[in-house]
Amino acid sequence: MDSQKIKNSQGWRLFSFWVAAIFLVTNTAGAAPSLPTAHLISQENRVPFFEAIQSIPAEMGTVREMDQGKKFLKDPATPFVIHIQDAHANPDAQSQIFEILKFLAQKFPGLAVGVEGAKGTLHPEYLDFFPKFSETGEAVIRDLHEKGELTGAEKFIWEEYKKQSRHPERSEGSPLRIFGVENPELYRDNLKTYRTLLVARSEIETALNPLRDQLATEQSKILNPELRNFLRERDRRKTGKFETSRAVGEPHFLAYLDFIEGLAQKTLAIDLKDPIEQLRFPNLVRVFHLEKAQKEWDGSKAAEEWNQALKLFRAKVQTDSEKALLQKLDFFARKNGLLRESPTPDSHPAMGNRDLYPRELLENFYRLAKNKKIDLARFQQFFTSWRILVFQAEIDSAELFSETESLERALIEKLAQNDSEKKFIRRLENFNLLEKLLFLELTRVDYEKAMARRDKIHAGAGKGLDAFFDQALHFYEDALQRDHALT
Repeated sequence: MDSQKIKNSQGWRLFSFWVAAIFLVTNTAGAAPSLPTAHLISQENRVPFFEAIQSIPAEMGTVREMDQGKKFLKDPATPFVIHIQDAHANPDAQSQIFEILKFLAQKFPGLAVGVEGAKGTLHPEYLDFFPKFSETGEAVIRDLHEKGELTGAEKFIWEEYKKQSRHPERSEGSPLRIFGVENPELYRDNLKTYRTLLVARSEIETALNPLRDQLATEQSKILNPELRNFLRERDRRKTGKFETSRAVGEPHFLAYLDFIEGLAQKTLAIDLKDPIEQLRFPNLVRVFHLEKAQKEWDGSKAAEEWNQALKLFRAKVQTDSEKALLQKLDFFARKNGLLRESPTPDSHPAMGNRDLYPRELLENFYRLAKNKKIDLARFQQFFTSWRILVFQAEIDSAELFSETESLERALIEKLAQNDSEKKFIRRLENFNLLEKLLFLELTRVDYEKAMARRDKIHAGAGKGLDAFFDQALHFYEDALQRDHALT
């Protein structure tokens, strides 16, 4: 796509929004590259723009990294592009992408959207299956979305199309500009390789089985019982893998965290329930404090105490800022199901998203209670609900997995008693990367590891997997070229 052909519009000097996955797989990771665009945001609007990006609600997604943020604030010639990492065919993830697009479109009318998997102008009117029977058409749209066959970007485009075509009076600002930004040749080649490997999965599985059996036999001879038990429990609880094959059951990650917490305390003298460990494992510590708070929580009692606490405050607030805080508390409670009635836009017209961050809201609330001499000591369930919401908001899933892997490495280092065990663990890791490579399940971090160990992973694969190994590498090489083409 030639970005020079897209003209700037009035008001917020537009920025481009790209929905593009790094790899064509469900699991993706890593920060997105900077993408060039012709759209500039005027100097006076750069700080509020920056703040708006940071205020994206946590339930929609997490801002992983902001490249050149300081330069963007100072230099009017610096463009800004947002990159959403996708999770294909995942309805929940697509709903979050839809909400992010809607959130930003409200902040910045005239949003430009670049979408992967397509080239040139998109046609949301094709989704108007039954123009004369809109309810039937909407039922089809919902069904496609629930099955993961309608992306968040497509749903967003459809909703905007409906607004602009059926209800033009509801459209505000400049019309949306939506483009497919793929390189068709790279996309087709990438898709062809993906389908080839997808069809060959049973053949790949058969070729891997002897390698798995050999590793299982050697593991029982080389590794000490404690290390074997840890690896076995990790496979079962974390990934749901109960056999040597890839047959996967239901993973139980929280059960795995309970297991690893006990082992870390016993083996490494690390107590993940001790607040001091927030310095090293902030997300793991929050998980265990959240688990404790959830066990103590009584929903009915919490709702009763929320009503009582807000009633006390209504009788005490006087200033506009105090009334605004009370309004936020009321909205926050209803939004999180702590009061029976759900919030409506009409009942809280001035409510923003960044004002509802649980810890900040709790601190403001506590200061107000102290100033008004309101005794909240008796409201135990009220504060238990706060603890739950604060911990939930502050747990970063990507960082949680990173901390868990860091703890796993420390445990393996401690449990492995000699060089033979450590070398064998390396072989297991290489085989795991080989499996993920052949089944196209590598994250960006995994891919970097696999490339660093490429020769050893290939050597351990055997000749029977040579062709599949080369095809899988070609798939990821194409994916990277697609990524660069999008930029």
